[in-house]
Amino acid sequence: MKFLAFTCCLIINTALCCEVSVRYESYVSPNQMRIPLEYHGLDVDFARALLEVAECRANFVSLPWARAIEMMKLGKLDMMTSISDRPERHFFMSFIGPQRQETIVFAMDKDNLIELYSVEDLATTPRPVAVHTGAYYGDAFSELLQKKENQRQFITVVDNSHKIAMLKQGRISGFLEEKYNLAYQMMHNEEFAHIVINPFIVNTEPVYFAISKHSPKTELVERLQIAFESKEYQIKRQAILKKYQLD
Repeated sequence: MKFLAFTCCLIINTALCCEVSVRYESYVSPNQMRIPLEYHGLDVDFARALLEVAECRANFVSLPWARAIEMMKLGKLDMMTSISDRPERHFFMSFIGPQRQETIVFAMDKDNLIELYSVEDLATTPRPVAVHTGAYYGDAFSELLQKKENQRQFITVVDNSHKIAMLKQGRISGFLEEKYNLAYQMMHNEEFAHIVINPFIVNTEPVYFAISKHSPKTELVERLQIAFESKEYQIKRQAILKKYQLD
């Protein structure tokens, strides 16, 4: 039955029979968001490229990270991008990839520069460090976060706009973020005009496309895996890496 559904879509040659909900999060606050919402950036390009090859259409849904994880568990969201392959996530996610290499860095205010030489230095910054609720920043940071004495040093936030606002207000020393997402926003988003990237790398590892195991689209994993392994997608992938200077 799965193969039949897949074949029918290929014969019809349309994405209408395959609409995939994909998590997206904006880097601006809701009151600054343009209507209609313009989906753009590194992960949007990757998701669109993979889904186009699979003859599917992306339905981007603006969601905070932690809420998206919960929706994946319930099958209310089909797909997330740039997510680490962690054992505890295998209960409700299937992973396709690797999508790309992720590099986690520390973003700080240009007028309040901080020197970092190790992950442990994040526990000694003058003000707290903001991190996404439910996000993974590497084993070394996870160990640091679990220490009782560091509980007040790290603030969890639900979305990107909170991190930016808190940094502007001087409530945090900085926040953790993916390096190339930051670089893109610094070039295209005036909200990031006051931000600089600390050269220290907090963590780097492959990240993946994740598909909910509880999604009603039961054929989706097989379909996207075939698309991922195709020459057509790999050509698109290299073009995206070159666009963002990741090649």
